[in-house]
Amino acid sequence: PGGDGFGEITVDAAGRVKFAGELPDGTAVRHEAFMGRSGLWPLHVPLAGGRGMLLGWITVTNQSRLDAFGEVIWHKPLSPQDRYYPSGFSTRRHLFGSAYAPVGGATTGGRDTAGMLSGGNLDKIILGAGGALTAASPAFETLQNFRWQLRPETGFVEGTFTHPATRQETAFRGAFLPKVGWTSGYFLGQSRSGVVQLHLPQ
Repeated sequence: PGGDGFGEITVDAAGRVKFAGELPDGTAVRHEAFMGRSGLWPLHVPLAGGRGMLLGWITVTNQSRLDAFGEVIWHKPLSPQDRYYPSGFSTRRHLFGSAYAPVGGATTGGRDTAGMLSGGNLDKIILGAGGALTAASPAFETLQNFRWQLRPETGFVEGTFTHPATRQETAFRGAFLPKVGWTSGYFLGQSRSGVVQLHLPQ
């Protein structure tokens, strides 16, 4: 699947880790575990009634650039009735996280914010309005009518754009990681998911 999943990790004084998020095919995930003394968090989320899984060892730390990182295995079983990826898959993904402190006031995308979308049944890379990106190649298509908002209490991002294939308003969701200056997420097309990346002005 294209796109970046996202979520929120919280750790209490007893070392209990709670995770709530979304995978980039739209699957909601919830998980609780205890972190080891070395900062290792055993991530294991059964999916599809136990036939699938999200599995990995995540290091929770306080580095200058990252506060969580690790590799996870994501397995989705054969599910012919599913709209997205009915044939199933097994893939490895990198997980990385950044500490987030709530900020005041919502941030909304405007003229100086650029976005890039690909996958999700798009036949080209789509660039949102903004001075940071230009469409100099026929492989790109510009898109002026995309909107997004950063939720200050969580660091999550949500927005919409008009999908060129369906001409319908399509939602996307993601997260802002302050330490690495990274904002990305996913959207769902007709049968596949895609990635959305935002360039926030500094």
